[in-house]
Amino acid sequence: MKTGIRTDLIQSQKLQMTQQLRQSIEMLQLNTLELYQRIETEVMENPMLEMIELPEAPKTKLEPKETSEEKKDLGWENSFNNNQSEEYQPSGQGSPDSGDRLRSFLEGAVYQEKNFRDLLEEQAHVEFSKEQDLGLAMVLITALNEKGFFDRDPAEIAQAAGFQDSDQRERILRAIQEFDPIGLATSGVLDSLEVQARILYPGEKLLPDLLRYFYTSKDEWDSAKVAALWNLSEDQVGELFHKLSSLSPFPAAQYGSEGIRYILPDLFIYSMDGEIIVELNDQWLPKVSINREYQNLLRDKSGDLKKEDKNYLSQKLTAAQWLIRGVEQRRRTLLAVTKAIVEKQREFFLRGPSALKPLSLQDVAEMVSLHKSSVSRTVNGKYVETSWGVFELKSFFARSLLSESGEETATLQVKQWIQELVKAETKSLSDQEIAEKLRQKGLELARRTVAKYREELGIPTSSKRRQQK
Repeated sequence: MKTGIRTDLIQSQKLQMTQQLRQSIEMLQLNTLELYQRIETEVMENPMLEMIELPEAPKTKLEPKETSEEKKDLGWENSFNNNQSEEYQPSGQGSPDSGDRLRSFLEGAVYQEKNFRDLLEEQAHVEFSKEQDLGLAMVLITALNEKGFFDRDPAEIAQAAGFQDSDQRERILRAIQEFDPIGLATSGVLDSLEVQARILYPGEKLLPDLLRYFYTSKDEWDSAKVAALWNLSEDQVGELFHKLSSLSPFPAAQYGSEGIRYILPDLFIYSMDGEIIVELNDQWLPKVSINREYQNLLRDKSGDLKKEDKNYLSQKLTAAQWLIRGVEQRRRTLLAVTKAIVEKQREFFLRGPSALKPLSLQDVAEMVSLHKSSVSRTVNGKYVETSWGVFELKSFFARSLLSESGEETATLQVKQWIQELVKAETKSLSDQEIAEKLRQKGLELARRTVAKYREELGIPTSSKRRQQK
């Protein structure tokens, strides 16, 4: 047998998680109020960014027609490579009373009490279309402690609830760990940090080793020691430290056990002359651009600028351009996804919640040529104001139930039927009686499913309703 060393050239494809792409993903997850705070913080910290005052423009409720550029390319990598815009202007640019609008929005904002379990459960309903998968997800989420970690082995928890398939358990568990906030449903701090490192920095193979070393040794960070142990340069150590610092040992802490979150609509959707209009609620966002004075200073070839100052301004210029492009890409993606939802749920906006149709993330992802996970990030935490009230974007992704005739019915529509039955009842209907009445509509539902929907609607049991009359 002949042995030896040889070199082979192997061609492969992989997605490189660049800093631009990562920032784009972060931008996509922000709601409009969070984006407002992010832009203000960046402007204060980056001298290359400046607020711009735009001339007064006529206010209009009509959204500009979608351009061919918006329609043909929502890819983040292509956007960052090709988009050379150096300023971001919200869709309602030039509105002179943006400060008053912000105050009025804040004063009229509704709020919702949510904890991390609520957020995980909402994402689970969007992610898992199969009843078995959703059921297991709910069991695992319910078993988390107040820090978002498991006190027991999730395998034992799943098996005790009747879920014996280990492949299914690992698949569901991995999906929950990737929900926002990333790193929950883990065994503890180290496991959570490793999950975050794997998802946020997939190309950094050293991060897990560094995490385990410093977590187990309890040593303080020593850049010289890290450089020596792993044979790294000073720049590489600094970059690794920055990435480690961005991870959260307790991802659930930002929500607390009963956090209050104020809600401002990110979009307006309304009907005008038979046409459904989608409008971004971003008129009051700060308008930002590149500071021309510093940019000209950077371009100056006279050599008056010190090397370290030039490097500093170059880094800040790059960061400013990433911010502006990321915000613009978020706007385009949010508009495209919302318009796709409106196209599929047109009857809802014309007739109300009873007309909601079954819709999946994959349906919309195919319409806008994005990955399903990108659509999920886009709709998560975003709210729209409609003629029928304020709704979270993800609520338009309704799971379907099959009637006896084979027709698909959205769960939200079923809940509305239950509400109507309870509202019209002369005597308090039991869950079984409600199920019978739904069966008369051609919809076969178990009593326990009716009870679940009734509880989600906040409707008391029949006995409590009798006492209230």
